[in-house]
Formats: sequence, C-alpha cells, structure tokens
Amino acid sequence: MQLNSKVWILMVLTFSASLAAAVPSERTITVQGTGAVSQQPDQARLRIQFSARAPQVITAKKLVDENAQAFTKFLVGKKVERQNINNSLLRVRAEYPTTEQPKPGFVAEREVSVVFTDLALYPETLEYAAALGQVEMQPVELLNSNAADLYEQALIAAVEDAKRKASVLAKQGGAKVGAVMSINELSIGQPRLMKMAMSADSGMETGTQMVKAEVSVIFQLVEP
Repeated sequence: MQLNSKVWILMVLTFSASLAAAVPSERTITVQGTGAVSQQPDQARLRIQFSARAPQVITAKKLVDENAQAFTKFLVGKKVERQNINNSLLRVRAEYPTTEQPKPGFVAEREVSVVFTDLALYPETLEYAAALGQVEMQPVELLNSNAADLYEQALIAAVEDAKRKASVLAKQGGAKVGAVMSINELSIGQPRLMKMAMSADSGMETGTQMVKAEVSVIFQLVEP
C-alpha cells in the first residue's frame, strides 16, 4: 500500500517532534544586574532666557539681541570656550491689550545656555545676567565631562553583579554558571544626583552624581 504525500509529511513531523522532546533543552538562568559609579560633577550648565517687550517686533528683537550679545561677550571674556555657549533661535509672540497692559505689543525671547568648566564663575555669571534685566534663569544642571566613561564602568559593574547573583542561584540549584548567552541593556545612562556637598570656592552646591546601569543577562548552566 502506498502512502500519499500528506501522510508522509505528518509522519516526518511527528518523528521530529518526538526526537526534539527526547533531547534535553539547554539549561539557562536569567538575572538582572545593577552597577553604579559616583563622582563629583566638574561641569555645570546654566540656561538664561532674555526677553523684551516693545510696540514693534524689530525693537523687541533688538533689545533681546543686545542682551544676548553682551552676555556672550562677558562669557568669552571669562575664558569660556565658544563651543560651550549656545544661543537659541529667536521666539516672538504678540501680546494683546489687557487690563494690566492696555497697549498691544510684541515679546521677543532668546535663550543662552553655557557650560562651565570652572564652577567658580557661576556666582559672577548670575549677577551679570541679572543686571541686564528681564531674564529668567533655569535651575543649574550639574554634569560630568566623562559621563560616557562612567556609564561604561557602571555597565561592567552591572554585568559582574548579574554574574554574582547567577552564581548564588545556580549553586542552590546544584549547578554552576557557564558562558554568557545574551546581554540586554536596560538603562540609558542618565546620572542621578545622590548627595549635596558645598563647594567653598564656587558658592554653589556641586554634590555627588551617581551614574547607574542595569542589564539583563542570560547565563548557561553547567554541571558542577
């Protein structure tokens, strides 16, 4: 008796499934690890928004540009590198008559951001910007110039942490940790402010930043 093609295919699939079931699957363990590296910030970013109101757009723009240019000139005079100074695009909005402001006009705004490598310049810079008038200062942002290197160190520590955890769990299960099967990065490398410490020379709180990394690692389990 001859079997048709559908019967043969069914027999092959059944045999393959039985064979796969007979072969034991590879034992693995999945563990999440966390690593952290802390360091005192050596840079600070300050954002200052200059604004001016005038009956005409051209006048409001001129006032804002003059303040932004004066502020930039001040920073350059303090040896701040031009690559650390950024002037945003001009924003203009119309203001219509209100009870408090009966005359219509236009408000021009321009933000200047600066990254300090010398934190001692921070107080003097704030004073100069405030003296120009009509400014809005954003909270200072603390930075590390080697943030990428710190994050790499945190990643290494996270993998080591995952391996330690896997070794403890594997031992309880009567096995040992073998080769790494896969690693997934779970974090994005953003520094977190941990504790504050006053810096006497700058008059500002520089603090200590922690760069944290998280990974998920799959390890092979082998016989002890």
